[in-house]
Amino acid sequence: MRSLLSAAAIALAAPATALAATPVATYDVSPGHRLAGFALDLDRVVLAEDPVARGACPVVRFAQAPAPLRRLGTDAGPTCRSGGRFWVRPGVRAIGVALDRALWTLVRTGPRGRRSALAVKGSTSEPEVVLATVRRVGAGGPLLGPVIASDWLRLFGQATRGPSGTLAGRVISGNQNAIWDDRGPVLPVGLDPEEHIVVQGAKGEIAVFHAHGRRFGRVDGARARAASVWGERVVVLRSDAGLLDVRDLDGRLIRALIVKPGARPLLDLERRQAL
Repeated sequence: MRSLLSAAAIALAAPATALAATPVATYDVSPGHRLAGFALDLDRVVLAEDPVARGACPVVRFAQAPAPLRRLGTDAGPTCRSGGRFWVRPGVRAIGVALDRALWTLVRTGPRGRRSALAVKGSTSEPEVVLATVRRVGAGGPLLGPVIASDWLRLFGQATRGPSGTLAGRVISGNQNAIWDDRGPVLPVGLDPEEHIVVQGAKGEIAVFHAHGRRFGRVDGARARAASVWGERVVVLRSDAGLLDVRDLDGRLIRALIVKPGARPLLDLERRQAL
């Protein structure tokens, strides 16, 4: 499945040939909103829409393509009442979808410029639930996100930044269970259907673990700008060179591939194909 993101709409397409794609569905953003982000899982899509019109509020909408979009949450729910915006940061996903269930993060600015943030989950069969709230958000944190999701698992990171720049924090599931707690690599950036998870630190370190507790490898010198995982392979887009490192789950380097200069730090991996 391929996707196209614009300021006003999202188009989903299924590959037909190397040069053409067959449209599956096109979704427009709600009136008075702009597209802040989106996520895909199989044929499910969620849109995170920030308000641009007076009186509008942030909304999340979901569809199983090619069905129409439907809103997750209500005007009385925590997302709309937050008065915030989706917490989109460079290389950080603010929303994820796992089948019919989604998770997202928002940031809001209150009196005197004080910022706070919240992580929220919702689905087609459950109301919105606030999973975490952090206050006094500053340069050192606390941080919520990134969000990653696939199949039945929804995850987000919660971290603070120490004086040296090192992160400390947790990876939290949609059931509010902390499944990872560490210093350094704590931001969830990759998840596969077998529930292998790769986390990344502010200094480019990475670690790999399983959602049910098994810890695999840790590479403090990975120099990761982005990372993802699928099966027995972890791919790392390096920050110091035009290279894509391929590692096993224990962190052992298998090979390094040259990539085009200027590659953006948002990486995904499915089977043996990296994007």
